[in-house]
Amino acid sequence: MNRGISAAHRAYRANQALTTTCISTAIGIFGTWNYARRGIVHDVSNDITTRMKALGLLPRSAHLPNATRLHDRMSEYLVLNAGQPKNYISWIGSEFSHTNLGHIFFNMFTWSNFAPLLFFLPMRHYAALIFGGALASSATFLYDQRGTQARGLGSSGIVSGLMTCVTMFAPTARASIMGILPMPLWALTGGYFLLDTYFMQTGTKTGIGHSAHVGGGVFGALYYAVFLRKYGGILGRR
Repeated sequence: MNRGISAAHRAYRANQALTTTCISTAIGIFGTWNYARRGIVHDVSNDITTRMKALGLLPRSAHLPNATRLHDRMSEYLVLNAGQPKNYISWIGSEFSHTNLGHIFFNMFTWSNFAPLLFFLPMRHYAALIFGGALASSATFLYDQRGTQARGLGSSGIVSGLMTCVTMFAPTARASIMGILPMPLWALTGGYFLLDTYFMQTGTKTGIGHSAHVGGGVFGALYYAVFLRKYGGILGRR
């Protein structure tokens, strides 16, 4: 009994730490994007370093990264480009990359609210849901946008996978959109999935990577069906 409780506690703490690391990474990348984008228009790096050197907070030889070069590197590795499908680093990097405040807020808010419902899982499964969902999301986006120069970024695919997996465990749990219009979790997740599938199939231009959401969601459901049934839920064995 004590060993079981201890193992569950360790899994919870490990998954909590992984979530914090992922969200912190996304926030750090968001801040770096803003530094790079603002620095292209305004000479931010020189302005900041000059002031800090004057205050004695930096040595005279110190300098911040060149904004233009930094922006180019981030665009290469932290943005998924359908024209460069073999840039495999971007398959993961783009999933933690955001340039819009509303985009990162919605993704991180949703992730932080749904993730704790999966913290009882062994860390290997929780990590597989995150990074497997990232790969599935990117692969689906690239396949759907093949032959184009479409670009995408954001954690929505990962979040879709986590939401779908949580739904498989507790479909009747109550959920809502930003605290408005409460509904069963199956209705919320299913509604999002149907909308994303519709927009993906019709090719409607909404500025949202619907195919990435579909890929992440399908991965979350399949991973649950293959590996997580023993922990309960819709197809649970116990």
